[in-house]
Amino acid sequence: MEFASNILHGSVWREGKPIFEYQPEAGEIFNMASATKSLKSLMIANALQTGLITSIDDPVKIYLPSLPSRFGCIPLQSFLTMTSGIDWPSPQTPAIESSEVVEFLTINKIRIADHQGHFVYKPDSAVVLKLLEAVYGNTIENAFNHLFRPYGLEPIELDGGFWEYQGASSAPKNLHILAGLIRQALAGDGSLFSPGYIRGCFQMQADGGAPEHDGYSYLWWVPDDTKLDGIYAAGFGGQYWFVSQYTDLSIVIFSTQDGPHPENRIWLKELVKSSK
Repeated sequence: MEFASNILHGSVWREGKPIFEYQPEAGEIFNMASATKSLKSLMIANALQTGLITSIDDPVKIYLPSLPSRFGCIPLQSFLTMTSGIDWPSPQTPAIESSEVVEFLTINKIRIADHQGHFVYKPDSAVVLKLLEAVYGNTIENAFNHLFRPYGLEPIELDGGFWEYQGASSAPKNLHILAGLIRQALAGDGSLFSPGYIRGCFQMQADGGAPEHDGYSYLWWVPDDTKLDGIYAAGFGGQYWFVSQYTDLSIVIFSTQDGPHPENRIWLKELVKSSK
Protein backbone atom coordinates (compact mmCIF):
# COMPACT_ATOMS: atom_id res chain seq x y z
CA MET A 1 0.00 0.00 0.00
CA GLU A 2 1.42 3.37 -1.03
CA PHE A 3 0.71 6.20 1.38
CA ALA A 4 0.55 9.92 0.66
CA SER A 5 3.52 12.05 1.69
CA ASN A 6 1.62 13.61 4.61
CA ILE A 7 1.38 10.29 6.47
CA LEU A 8 3.91 10.14 9.32
CA HIS A 9 2.83 6.79 10.72
CA GLY A 10 0.35 4.06 9.93
CA SER A 11 0.02 0.79 11.82
CA VAL A 12 -2.35 -2.12 12.28
CA TRP A 13 -2.47 -4.48 15.25
CA ARG A 14 -4.50 -7.65 15.46
CA GLU A 15 -4.81 -9.84 18.55
CA GLY A 16 -2.37 -7.60 20.39
CA LYS A 17 0.41 -7.87 17.82
CA PRO A 18 1.53 -5.60 14.97
CA ILE A 19 0.75 -6.94 11.49
CA PHE A 20 1.57 -3.80 9.50
CA GLU A 21 3.56 -0.62 10.05
CA TYR A 22 4.52 2.28 7.82
CA GLN A 23 6.74 5.07 9.10
CA PRO A 24 8.95 6.84 6.54
CA GLU A 25 10.93 8.89 9.05
CA ALA A 26 12.15 8.43 12.59
CA GLY A 27 9.81 9.44 15.36
CA GLU A 28 8.56 7.98 18.62
CA ILE A 29 5.57 10.12 19.57
CA PHE A 30 3.02 11.99 17.51
CA ASN A 31 0.44 14.67 18.26
CA MET A 32 -3.14 13.39 18.48
CA ALA A 33 -4.86 16.81 18.21
CA SER A 34 -8.58 16.38 18.93
CA ALA A 35 -8.28 12.59 18.90
CA THR A 36 -7.12 13.19 22.48
CA LYS A 37 -10.79 13.36 23.49
CA SER A 38 -10.90 9.57 23.33
CA LEU A 39 -8.33 9.39 26.13
CA LYS A 40 -10.56 11.54 28.32
CA SER A 41 -13.38 9.13 27.60
CA LEU A 42 -11.27 6.21 28.81
CA MET A 43 -10.51 8.09 32.02
CA ILE A 44 -14.26 8.52 32.53
CA ALA A 45 -14.66 4.76 31.99
CA ASN A 46 -12.11 4.12 34.74
CA ALA A 47 -13.61 6.71 37.09
CA LEU A 48 -17.00 5.02 36.75
CA GLN A 49 -15.54 1.59 37.44
CA THR A 50 -13.61 2.75 40.50
CA GLY A 51 -16.48 4.79 41.93
CA LEU A 52 -14.92 8.22 41.49
CA ILE A 53 -17.97 9.02 39.35
CA THR A 54 -21.33 7.48 40.18
CA SER A 55 -23.11 7.94 36.87
CA ILE A 56 -22.80 9.95 33.66
CA ASP A 57 -26.40 10.99 34.31
CA ASP A 58 -25.21 12.98 37.32
CA PRO A 59 -25.29 16.78 37.00
CA VAL A 60 -21.72 18.02 36.73
CA LYS A 61 -22.17 20.30 39.77
CA ILE A 62 -21.74 17.20 41.95
CA TYR A 63 -18.12 17.04 40.84
CA LEU A 64 -17.59 20.69 39.88
CA PRO A 65 -19.46 22.77 42.48
CA SER A 66 -17.64 25.92 41.35
CA LEU A 67 -19.23 25.73 37.89
CA PRO A 68 -21.86 28.47 37.37
CA SER A 69 -25.27 27.13 38.39
CA ARG A 70 -26.77 27.48 34.92
CA PHE A 71 -24.27 24.87 33.71
CA GLY A 72 -24.01 22.77 36.85
CA CYS A 73 -27.39 21.16 36.31
CA ILE A 74 -26.35 19.75 32.91
CA PRO A 75 -25.61 16.01 33.12
CA LEU A 76 -22.11 14.75 32.43
CA GLN A 77 -23.44 12.70 29.52
CA SER A 78 -24.30 15.90 27.64
CA PHE A 79 -20.67 17.05 27.79
CA LEU A 80 -19.48 13.63 26.62
CA THR A 81 -21.80 13.76 23.60
CA MET A 82 -21.27 17.45 22.71
CA THR A 83 -24.92 18.23 23.42
CA SER A 84 -24.58 20.53 26.45
CA GLY A 85 -25.92 23.54 24.57
CA ILE A 86 -23.22 25.83 25.96
CA ASP A 87 -22.75 28.67 23.49
CA TRP A 88 -18.98 28.42 23.17
CA PRO A 89 -17.47 31.19 21.02
CA SER A 90 -15.73 28.78 18.63
CA PRO A 91 -15.25 25.04 17.99
CA GLN A 92 -11.73 25.26 19.37
CA THR A 93 -11.04 27.97 21.91
CA PRO A 94 -7.30 28.05 22.63
CA ALA A 95 -7.77 30.06 25.83
CA ILE A 96 -9.69 27.24 27.50
CA GLU A 97 -7.33 25.24 29.65
CA SER A 98 -8.65 22.86 32.26
CA SER A 99 -7.62 25.29 34.99
CA GLU A 100 -9.45 28.17 33.32
CA VAL A 101 -12.71 26.70 32.06
CA VAL A 102 -14.79 27.64 35.12
CA GLU A 103 -13.44 31.20 35.09
CA PHE A 104 -13.96 31.41 31.32
CA LEU A 105 -17.61 30.42 31.57
CA THR A 106 -18.18 32.79 34.49
CA ILE A 107 -16.33 35.91 33.34
CA ASN A 108 -17.53 35.78 29.75
CA LYS A 109 -21.15 35.23 30.79
CA ILE A 110 -21.49 32.32 28.39
CA ARG A 111 -25.11 31.30 27.93
CA ILE A 112 -27.07 28.17 27.10
CA ALA A 113 -28.03 28.27 23.42
CA ASP A 114 -31.16 27.06 21.70
CA HIS A 115 -29.37 23.98 20.42
CA GLN A 116 -29.20 22.25 23.83
CA GLY A 117 -29.64 18.53 23.32
CA HIS A 118 -28.27 18.65 19.78
CA PHE A 119 -24.72 17.83 18.72
CA VAL A 120 -22.42 20.80 18.13
CA TYR A 121 -18.68 20.21 17.88
CA LYS A 122 -17.40 22.69 20.44
CA PRO A 123 -15.20 22.48 23.58
CA ASP A 124 -17.61 20.57 25.85
CA SER A 125 -14.76 18.21 26.65
CA ALA A 126 -12.91 21.06 28.40
CA VAL A 127 -15.49 20.65 31.18
CA VAL A 128 -14.92 16.88 31.13
CA LEU A 129 -11.21 17.48 31.62
CA LYS A 130 -11.79 19.82 34.56
CA LEU A 131 -14.11 17.24 36.11
CA LEU A 132 -11.52 14.47 35.68
CA GLU A 133 -8.84 16.55 37.40
CA ALA A 134 -11.28 17.16 40.26
CA VAL A 135 -12.21 13.50 40.83
CA TYR A 136 -8.66 12.18 40.42
CA GLY A 137 -7.18 14.97 42.52
CA ASN A 138 -4.30 15.32 40.10
CA THR A 139 -3.43 16.69 36.69
CA ILE A 140 -4.87 14.51 33.99
CA GLU A 141 -1.38 13.88 32.60
CA ASN A 142 -0.14 12.45 35.90
CA ALA A 143 -3.35 10.52 36.54
CA PHE A 144 -3.35 8.99 33.05
CA ASN A 145 0.30 7.97 33.08
CA HIS A 146 0.05 6.52 36.60
CA LEU A 147 -3.05 4.50 35.70
CA PHE A 148 -1.78 2.98 32.45
CA ARG A 149 1.95 2.58 33.11
CA PRO A 150 1.46 -0.97 34.51
CA TYR A 151 -0.07 -1.98 31.17
CA GLY A 152 3.07 -1.12 29.24
CA LEU A 153 2.16 2.36 28.00
CA GLU A 154 4.87 4.91 27.49
CA PRO A 155 4.17 8.33 29.05
CA ILE A 156 1.70 10.57 27.28
CA GLU A 157 3.03 14.09 26.78
CA LEU A 158 1.00 17.27 26.75
CA ASP A 159 1.60 19.93 24.12
CA GLY A 160 0.84 23.38 25.46
CA GLY A 161 -0.15 22.16 28.91
CA PHE A 162 -3.70 21.05 28.25
CA TRP A 163 -5.74 18.49 26.32
CA GLU A 164 -8.17 20.53 24.31
CA TYR A 165 -6.75 22.62 21.51
CA GLN A 166 -3.26 21.26 20.89
CA GLY A 167 -3.82 17.78 22.23
CA ALA A 168 -1.59 15.09 23.66
CA SER A 169 1.33 13.32 22.03
CA SER A 170 1.57 9.56 22.22
CA ALA A 171 3.53 6.62 20.94
CA PRO A 172 1.38 4.67 18.45
CA LYS A 173 1.75 1.45 20.45
CA ASN A 174 -0.01 3.13 23.40
CA LEU A 175 -3.22 3.37 21.40
CA HIS A 176 -2.99 -0.25 20.25
CA ILE A 177 -2.51 -1.41 23.85
CA LEU A 178 -5.48 0.70 24.96
CA ALA A 179 -7.55 -0.84 22.15
CA GLY A 180 -6.88 -4.26 23.67
CA LEU A 181 -8.01 -3.02 27.08
CA ILE A 182 -11.16 -1.59 25.50
CA ARG A 183 -11.98 -4.97 23.98
CA GLN A 184 -11.46 -6.67 27.33
CA ALA A 185 -14.11 -4.37 28.78
CA LEU A 186 -16.40 -5.12 25.82
CA ALA A 187 -16.09 -8.78 26.76
CA GLY A 188 -17.21 -7.97 30.31
CA ASP A 189 -13.87 -7.53 32.08
CA GLY A 190 -14.42 -4.74 34.61
CA SER A 191 -10.94 -4.65 36.10
CA LEU A 192 -10.12 -1.30 34.50
CA PHE A 193 -13.07 0.18 32.59
CA SER A 194 -16.81 0.12 33.18
CA PRO A 195 -18.06 -2.48 30.65
CA GLY A 196 -21.43 -0.74 30.37
CA TYR A 197 -19.84 2.59 29.57
CA ILE A 198 -17.48 1.05 27.01
CA ARG A 199 -20.38 -0.71 25.31
CA GLY A 200 -22.12 2.67 25.19
CA CYS A 201 -19.11 4.13 23.38
CA PHE A 202 -19.83 1.76 20.47
CA GLN A 203 -23.44 2.95 20.20
CA MET A 204 -24.45 6.25 18.63
CA GLN A 205 -25.49 8.58 21.45
CA ALA A 206 -25.92 11.74 19.33
CA ASP A 207 -26.63 12.34 15.65
CA GLY A 208 -23.21 13.89 15.19
CA GLY A 209 -22.25 16.00 12.20
CA ALA A 210 -19.24 18.11 11.23
CA PRO A 211 -16.31 17.80 11.08
CA GLU A 212 -16.39 14.01 10.52
CA HIS A 213 -20.06 13.83 9.46
CA ASP A 214 -20.64 10.63 11.43
CA GLY A 215 -22.55 9.73 14.57
CA TYR A 216 -21.11 10.47 18.01
CA SER A 217 -20.93 8.65 21.31
CA TYR A 218 -18.88 9.45 24.42
CA LEU A 219 -16.11 11.56 22.83
CA TRP A 220 -15.79 8.95 20.08
CA TRP A 221 -17.06 9.01 16.50
CA VAL A 222 -19.39 6.20 15.42
CA PRO A 223 -19.15 5.66 11.65
CA ASP A 224 -22.25 5.40 9.49
CA ASP A 225 -20.22 3.26 7.09
CA THR A 226 -20.96 -0.37 8.01
CA LYS A 227 -17.53 -1.38 6.69
CA LEU A 228 -16.00 0.44 9.66
CA ASP A 229 -17.33 -1.88 12.38
CA GLY A 230 -16.13 0.05 15.38
CA ILE A 231 -15.42 3.52 16.72
CA TYR A 232 -12.72 6.03 15.97
CA ALA A 233 -11.06 9.14 17.32
CA ALA A 234 -10.12 11.90 14.89
CA GLY A 235 -7.94 15.00 15.07
CA PHE A 236 -6.98 17.89 12.83
CA GLY A 237 -4.56 16.91 10.10
CA GLY A 238 -6.13 13.49 9.64
CA GLN A 239 -5.09 11.81 12.88
CA TYR A 240 -7.10 8.60 13.29
CA TRP A 241 -7.38 5.85 15.88
CA PHE A 242 -9.81 3.06 15.01
CA VAL A 243 -10.96 0.27 17.37
CA SER A 244 -13.00 -2.57 15.90
CA GLN A 245 -16.03 -3.82 17.81
CA TYR A 246 -16.17 -7.36 16.48
CA THR A 247 -12.59 -8.24 15.60
CA ASP A 248 -9.38 -7.80 17.57
CA LEU A 249 -8.21 -5.03 15.25
CA SER A 250 -6.89 -1.51 15.85
CA ILE A 251 -5.49 1.04 13.43
CA VAL A 252 -3.49 4.21 14.07
CA ILE A 253 -2.72 6.93 11.53
CA PHE A 254 -0.65 10.00 12.31
CA SER A 255 -0.21 12.78 9.77
CA THR A 256 1.29 16.22 9.30
CA GLN A 257 -0.90 19.04 10.59
CA ASP A 258 -0.36 21.42 7.67
CA GLY A 259 -3.98 21.00 6.56
CA PRO A 260 -7.13 18.93 7.30
CA HIS A 261 -6.10 15.98 5.06
CA PRO A 262 -9.55 14.39 4.65
CA GLU A 263 -7.93 11.87 2.31
CA ASN A 264 -6.55 10.10 5.38
CA ARG A 265 -10.03 8.73 5.98
CA ILE A 266 -9.64 6.84 2.71
CA TRP A 267 -6.42 5.32 4.01
CA LEU A 268 -8.23 4.31 7.19
CA LYS A 269 -10.93 2.49 5.21
CA GLU A 270 -8.31 0.78 3.04
CA LEU A 271 -6.41 -0.41 6.10
CA VAL A 272 -9.59 -1.80 7.67
CA LYS A 273 -10.52 -3.55 4.43
CA SER A 274 -7.08 -5.03 3.80
CA SER A 275 -6.62 -6.18 7.40
CA LYS A 276 -9.75 -8.28 7.71
